[in-house]
Amino acid sequence: MFRRLSIPVLVLASFAVAQPASTQPSVQIKQLAPAKPGAQDGDTLFVFYTGKLQNGTVFDSNVGGRLFSFVLGTGQVIKGWDQGMQGMQIGEKRELIIPPDLAYGAKGNARIPANSTLDFTVELIGLARVPK
Repeated sequence: MFRRLSIPVLVLASFAVAQPASTQPSVQIKQLAPAKPGAQDGDTLFVFYTGKLQNGTVFDSNVGGRLFSFVLGTGQVIKGWDQGMQGMQIGEKRELIIPPDLAYGAKGNARIPANSTLDFTVELIGLARVPK
């Protein structure tokens, strides 16, 4: 009796696996207007930012003050900003955790100790692009 019961169970199990999955309706999407490209080298960016050390100490911020502007990809800011803000969209906020080699390195500065990893919160408020 045990052998007779096990055979039908195995056969039923194989049928369950072989059945096709039910199909779900899907949405058709057509892009009507492409999104504007994000920030790229040569763009002037207007940002609010707060910079912190890894221990949470704020060393600089312009939030609640004047916007900071710079030309992306030209070395006007630390390398971590030039890299970390590529592709940003207006209104986007990012957290950039920047290793010392892409920040102030072994030299540091008056408010940033040497070899510090920096944590920036940046918000892109505006962008100016020179037509090419």
